[in-house]
Amino acid sequence: MTAISSAVRSLGGDFPAEAFGRTYRLWPRVGDFSDLFTWDDLNQLIARHRLEPPRLRLFGDGSQIPQHRYAHPVVSKRHTVWHRIEPAGLHHQLKDGASLVLDAVDALHSGVEDLATALERHFRTDVQVNLYASWTPKEGFGVHWDDHDVVVVQLEGAKRWKLTDALHEGVIEEFINARGSTDPGRPMPSLPFVDGIPADGSLCVRLTAAGAWYGVDEDGHVVFNAGGQEWTFSRPVLAVIKSLLEGNTTTLGDLSVGSGLPVGHVAALVSELVEAGVAAVSRRR
Repeated sequence: MTAISSAVRSLGGDFPAEAFGRTYRLWPRVGDFSDLFTWDDLNQLIARHRLEPPRLRLFGDGSQIPQHRYAHPVVSKRHTVWHRIEPAGLHHQLKDGASLVLDAVDALHSGVEDLATALERHFRTDVQVNLYASWTPKEGFGVHWDDHDVVVVQLEGAKRWKLTDALHEGVIEEFINARGSTDPGRPMPSLPFVDGIPADGSLCVRLTAAGAWYGVDEDGHVVFNAGGQEWTFSRPVLAVIKSLLEGNTTTLGDLSVGSGLPVGHVAALVSELVEAGVAAVSRRR
């Protein structure tokens, strides 16, 4: 039995009825996940992909570390600007206690994708895998809460978890109201929370930027350009880009079916485009 199948099996039995959505469960010896994703794998992803905030980011002492401390701007041949990771700067931040966050690793790494797929089949819902890594015991995030269910797979090292009940009555509302607050005295929501487009298949989306186009580079990655900005996506995203370029309003659900990607992945992609001002979403009237 593989480590992935062992993990999924642990989430069966009495877990859905007795623990799921009610409390936590700890399985200290489910399987060996050390080969699922390694530091070498992380090095390869950083070297081969354009990973910028919010996809890849660093945190220290509860705050996001400015990008210029570990990356520098690069102008592409199409005159768009992106930020290349500087290994020395990244190593310095990690050595100094920073925590690295990389969202949607399952879209970049086949082994992690297998884990996400197995969990999706088991729970019958979309699953996104985010990576958290650090070199020191220094705390990066502080107290937070998650608005979604979480399965944690520890790959290596040691981590101390401190789980707490509600700090006081109305604390969830306080966390929600603190979203985006710059007051350091107010608690912030969980970092994995993505302030973006919800994974709602009925939401409509359309491109708003004129003259958008795409190409495929020599590595098979989809290069998409809109509004003077450029993105590099994995090959499965091609069907989504083609559909958006038709100029019609479509739903996240239709894009998911047409591309074979989970609705959550499509929503994350659309969130990037909306944030960049090249697409818009709406609900059907």
